Amino acid sequence: MTRVAHHHFDYRKDGHTRVYDMSFRAPRHVIAKSDGSKNPSGGGPVAEDASGGGPNPEPGVGAISPARRRYVPGQLSLTRREDGHSIPFKELRAVSLIALLRMGLSKRHRRVMYRQFVKMPLFEDMAPWNIVLVGHDLAYIDQDTQDKTFTASVALAYQTMSALMNYIRTVKDFKHCRGKAKGGNLYGIPFISDCVGSPFHGPCTSPSKPVPCGDRTCRSTFVECLQELLHQDSRHHVEGAGDGLPEPGMPARQEGPASGLKVMTLASENAGEERW
Repeated sequence: MTRVAHHHFDYRKDGHTRVYDMSFRAPRHVIAKSDGSKNPSGGGPVAEDASGGGPNPEPGVGAISPARRRYVPGQLSLTRREDGHSIPFKELRAVSLIALLRMGLSKRHRRVMYRQFVKMPLFEDMAPWNIVLVGHDLAYIDQDTQDKTFTASVALAYQTMSALMNYIRTVKDFKHCRGKAKGGNLYGIPFISDCVGSPFHGPCTSPSKPVPCGDRTCRSTFVECLQELLHQDSRHHVEGAGDGLPEPGMPARQEGPASGLKVMTLASENAGEERW
């Protein structure tokens, strides 16, 4: 069976437009044989059951022993139309939390499921369409982000955001903040893509590198982008105009505002640092 599927139950309420081609192969029986063919259910070598999963033939010639029959559950897969990515959900045995919540849960069931949800590990995309009820238990099913949890990292969330906010303030005071980068940071999360606006607009769609950087790459945060731009700028000056230090015994040119402190250096073979 094939059909068009949308992102989740009542998807229009959430503004989702992603479309999938869904394929479902009905449950079936397979017959063990001796040529080493792989059994999809993990029960040994198999061949497709010519009876189509129906009852065994009548006793006699050609009858199939029940011991040789293997049951294979129905297999569900989705193909994302926007990029052709295949999502093999395999056995269909769950219902999404968003569907249950919107169809209506009793107060008791809502309370039980909420307790289970709060006790789950913290995954990247725990929206209700990525949580399913399997039997009596909730489970996380987003296959793109199942391999990593953030339970420990989230304890640093406030301090991390504070560090980025204060970093931005100092970059602004240095007059090096060029506005927010465009073409990434799809959720508009603050303090991620500040100060590195450039003509390069990505797109940067990976959650691990959501910031379009002026070097035409996608970076993890604006901090990484600033560091890489500075590194490239420094390398360019070294390659094009030496190391930028004055000749030995000559004073360096003055830096900073006229009313501020003078930056002077007497460069020599043994001393090449700027001193206040």
